[in-house]
Amino acid sequence: MNQQRRNQQFTGGCPPDDQCNPPQCRPGYPIKVTLDKKEDGFDGIIWEPSDKKYKSITPKWCYTSVEEAEAESGKYKFRRPKGYA
Repeated sequence: MNQQRRNQQFTGGCPPDDQCNPPQCRPGYPIKVTLDKKEDGFDGIIWEPSDKKYKSITPKWCYTSVEEAEAESGKYKFRRPKGYA
C-alpha cells in the first residue's frame, strides 16, 4: 500500500477497490475524497457516510476518518463540502 500511496502522491489512506463498479472504499476506510473541485486552495472534497450525496460519490482515495483526510500532506489538500459543519 505504501507504494500505491507514493505512486498516487498521497501520504495516508488507501486507494478504492477498483474491482467494484463503480470503485468503492475498502472496509475500515469509509471516508471518500474526490479531486473534482480545485478552489479555495483545495484540490477535492471529503465525503463521509452521513452525507446525503455519499452513496453517489465515486472516490479517488479513501481514509479512516475526516481528520486523516484533512491532514493529508502529499500533493493534495481536501475540505468538507460547503454547507457542512
